[in-house]
Amino acid sequence: MAEGRPEEKSISSGGDSISNKSISNGGGDSISNKSISNGGGDSNSNKSISNGGGDSNSNKSAPPPRIHTKEKSVRYGGDSNCLRIHTKEKFPIFSNSLFQLNGELNLGIGAPYIKAMTKHSSSDTSTRLGVGVEYCRDKKIRYNVRGKKVFPVTADGLIGLNIKGRYDAVHDFREINFIGAAELTWKIFNANKERDLWLKFGFDVTNMIPYFQIRQYKWTFNANENHRWEVRYDL
Repeated sequence: MAEGRPEEKSISSGGDSISNKSISNGGGDSISNKSISNGGGDSNSNKSISNGGGDSNSNKSAPPPRIHTKEKSVRYGGDSNCLRIHTKEKFPIFSNSLFQLNGELNLGIGAPYIKAMTKHSSSDTSTRLGVGVEYCRDKKIRYNVRGKKVFPVTADGLIGLNIKGRYDAVHDFREINFIGAAELTWKIFNANKERDLWLKFGFDVTNMIPYFQIRQYKWTFNANENHRWEVRYDL
């Protein structure tokens, strides 16, 4: 659902500005493949106890511990034809929750963008909810609430359907906007030189604008019907 700058609201995949209205995915920032260990040592579910017949009494294994992560990228296009430096950090809170900080500096005009958000996901990571606050380039503070529901289309999970929604409000709540979108995603293993390829085709139901994203290795390209585009390279 750009992870987006609400002053020019655009659909993106992780804060990437694409159209005049946006749903961030925060780079789409998934918390599905990380989790926090409870700090209490090994749990019984982590261990296999043989009953003599080769069967294990527990078929559960503990997910890998959630750790603090930091990402950096260089971006061009979107709402301005200027080079931008973007950084994102994730701090684990609970097993299915994290605190995320985003910062961006527009090298053309020197304007900063800062976002702080708390994200929570269901145990199967198919439902995600985020609540946050943003300081935008227009020097306004905005509050937002966003949600995402993932529906697998194929049994292997390589093709899925995302339903996304977001509410934005200026600090005095005089401006309140809703953005909604539906996305079809497709992951192709080893598409090129053993590197996976991600494709996303979305539709902004609020503004009736289709958009798409293609991502491979460190490169991401976003575009929509209004000829707005953005290129991102992960450092």
